Amino acid sequence: MGHRFNIASQSIRDNRVELDEKESRHAIKVLRLEPGAAVELLDGKGRSYAGFIAQIRSGRVVAAIRTRSRDKTSANTQINLAISVIKPLGMDLLIQKACELGAWSIQPLICERTVVRISPERMASKEKRWRKIAAESCKQCGQAFEPVIHSTRRYDDFLKTLSGYDLILFPTMAVKTISLSEALKKNSPKKVIVFIGPEGDFTPSEAELAQSCGAIAVSLGERIMRSETAAMHLVSILDFFYNRAK
Repeated sequence: MGHRFNIASQSIRDNRVELDEKESRHAIKVLRLEPGAAVELLDGKGRSYAGFIAQIRSGRVVAAIRTRSRDKTSANTQINLAISVIKPLGMDLLIQKACELGAWSIQPLICERTVVRISPERMASKEKRWRKIAAESCKQCGQAFEPVIHSTRRYDDFLKTLSGYDLILFPTMAVKTISLSEALKKNSPKKVIVFIGPEGDFTPSEAELAQSCGAIAVSLGERIMRSETAAMHLVSILDFFYNRAK
């Protein structure tokens, strides 16, 4: 298998696709690839293609596709994250690792105790960065499906959109909880969403509001985890429990 590159599948014409400027520059200037070099092409929608560099013209790489390698759009259970925006290094790490672990989507939230408070313009810039991190992370680990990074929303507004989820998990210490194992045994969901709170946890009123919308307040045990650690911990558990151990 060759070097991996991101493509837009709608750009494929007659089993050929031209890499965009960024990916072409990386192939030519950094990797110094030449015509004939094997490549793997990922479209971010679950499909990957095996092929080779057919030609380099005007600074752009044109790849020829030999085979459609696999489709990763299907999973027993879709695992989604809704997480309070946290400090930049933690948020970047969370996005990167959640993609590697197979998260289906990530919804950034502004909660009562969210530390990061910035203008809509700066938030849009951060969202652009998070999507770039997601794309790079998926490319590096060969993950053909790229999670959707949604635009940031207010916590209470997002709670109004939860009707499409079969299981809503809400790890917290703000209200009475049940164990995570107990919550998982009760369900065989197709679509799960996990809420991750800010530094300092959700407030009791936020937790109660989530419960009124169908969320199950769960405990992660005696360990107190950072937000990014809790997110990675839960995505790993859920992916194994619902998608790997079947």
